[in-house]
Amino acid sequence: MEWGDTALYRTLNKALRSEDRQTLKIWFPYLKLFDSALDKLPTVKEVVWRGIPMDIGKNFTVNKIVTWWSINSCSSSVDVIKNFLGNSDNTTLFLIEAINGKKISGYTEFENENEIILRMGSRFRVKSDPLVQKHGGYVVHLIETDENNDQISPS
Repeated sequence: MEWGDTALYRTLNKALRSEDRQTLKIWFPYLKLFDSALDKLPTVKEVVWRGIPMDIGKNFTVNKIVTWWSINSCSSSVDVIKNFLGNSDNTTLFLIEAINGKKISGYTEFENENEIILRMGSRFRVKSDPLVQKHGGYVVHLIETDENNDQISPS
């Protein structure tokens, strides 16, 4: 959803990532509704891809547990993500073994992007140190965890 030059998800994710938790208060009714809607969508347990146009891969080390507080868009197609990243240098490509992804491709403008949403507060274990690519970018392998699946031993 967009209004003017601003997309709703950018504004919401900025609030979710903010250290000032007060900025989230106005979003609570929407977040509750959004989370309830996600509950009704099919859950996917598969490899998904996410691309970031920044070289943040060096911040991920083997077995580190990370939490993503924002809502994250991924794709089951690496080609979609490569197209999104283009020929940019210094990017980070995440290969994510998702267990709680939500398939939304039937509800988006771009159904062919095979979009999967990872919920706010998703937790991951870094499976291995990042792969550094020739052009300076990184590939980071993450495994989604939950309360019932929190083992940290390498697999």
